[in-house]
Amino acid sequence: MSYFSIKEAFKFSWKTFSERWALLIPVIALLFVLNWIISAIISPGLNWQVAVLGTTGSPVSMLARSLLSLAVSAIFTALAIRVCLQFVDGTAKNFSALFKGITPEMLVRLIGATIVVNIIAAIGYVILGIIFALLVQFGHAGPFLLSFAFTYPAIAVILVTLAVLLPILYVYIRFGFGFFALVDGEPSIGKSLLESSQLTQGVRWQLLWFMVICGGILLLGTIAVLIGLLIALPLVGVAGAHVFRQLEANRNLNPSVKEEDNL
Repeated sequence: MSYFSIKEAFKFSWKTFSERWALLIPVIALLFVLNWIISAIISPGLNWQVAVLGTTGSPVSMLARSLLSLAVSAIFTALAIRVCLQFVDGTAKNFSALFKGITPEMLVRLIGATIVVNIIAAIGYVILGIIFALLVQFGHAGPFLLSFAFTYPAIAVILVTLAVLLPILYVYIRFGFGFFALVDGEPSIGKSLLESSQLTQGVRWQLLWFMVICGGILLLGTIAVLIGLLIALPLVGVAGAHVFRQLEANRNLNPSVKEEDNL
């Protein structure tokens, strides 16, 4: 079984930020600004067309924009992971060296992994939908569910929110470190997702709490606008990379975990 320490991850992250902030802040600021600018160029065209023409364009143009958005996301995901891993590994020497090692092949694999992970999440939603439909159709749960929703609306909203979030959260907790494995040199999408599944075995509830803490930090950073995000983003990124390295180190100490097929 794998294990890691949330406390150690954030302790290392804060220590790294306090010692290397002069390098971390410009890098994170550059990635954040470039991502925002490129995303603004891609998506507002959609909003403009909806407002002026009442349409989002042809299916071909929508598909092209979606693929372009996916490619941009893959590029910035790779750069951010690469930067954070170098700070964890102690190899972050200067600004230009941080971005070495990102190849077109790696970006293509990241795009492929993103598509695969989202397909897996979509399958989870389909299964949930089928179960819900069967309960309503054959379990006569429809009237009960409507009555419950009207009687306890707050609880109903929470349950619906959990039903929406749980599949995507589970998939990304289980397979999310596959993106780290790809950036770290794994040449196969399937093997990277398998490695993530193996690494997270036994610690997925702990990883959920880690994600909640990261979300809280990012929320506080967002409230504090730009300055807060320049602190929150590197803290969360480096902590995530440190968790990945912790799980790898633990896997290497327990070879039996590596041999188990969790897919």
